[in-house]
Amino acid sequence: GSITGSQTLPSGDVVLAIDDGSGRLDVVLDRDISFPGGPFVPGAILNAAGVLVPTGTGSWQLKPRTAAEAIATFPTVTVAEARGLQVGRTVFVTGIALSSWAAFGDQTVHVRDATAAIRVIQYPGGAGIFAGDSIRMLGTVSARNGQPVLIGTSHAVLQAGVGTGVPDSVSTLVASSAANGARDANQVRVGGTVSAVSTETQTGDLLVTISDGS
Repeated sequence: GSITGSQTLPSGDVVLAIDDGSGRLDVVLDRDISFPGGPFVPGAILNAAGVLVPTGTGSWQLKPRTAAEAIATFPTVTVAEARGLQVGRTVFVTGIALSSWAAFGDQTVHVRDATAAIRVIQYPGGAGIFAGDSIRMLGTVSARNGQPVLIGTSHAVLQAGVGTGVPDSVSTLVASSAANGARDANQVRVGGTVSAVSTETQTGDLLVTISDGS
């Protein structure tokens, strides 16, 4: 079931509240068993076995007997589902990297699946990710500039060089609002007449203003 709460008792035991949809059960990680440090946190999925012990108040708790009997991992969701999750939730997403880790010099990777796209930011471990790779990413939901993002934790390249696909051609008006945010972090193609060029003072990047008449 999903871990909904965690409490460390004065004895050193850790009590995890889990729920598979039918109701709450407390799972006790005994201090005398060397359970690994993570990820026994709310939002993770716990698969556990053990013995049922009474609490004396009419309920029972499950006590795993070995570290191998309590395994926690995180749920896999679509990118669209990840974008709608509460800040602080940690999840796996699988998709295509739209940019290499080194493309913009800020440790950011854009990831898209069939449902949406999202930025994975502040991820120092992404040096092996290149545009067009199929990847599985573990990240924690956060927010940046009013948009959901993932703070990258780890990744696996499932298949290299799959390709990013053909960008959708959109008007400069649509691109300027990301279609009211619906295309945030996704790839598009635009074309138009250049009306201004300037240099960003802090970054040295070029800012090119264009319009196709829209």
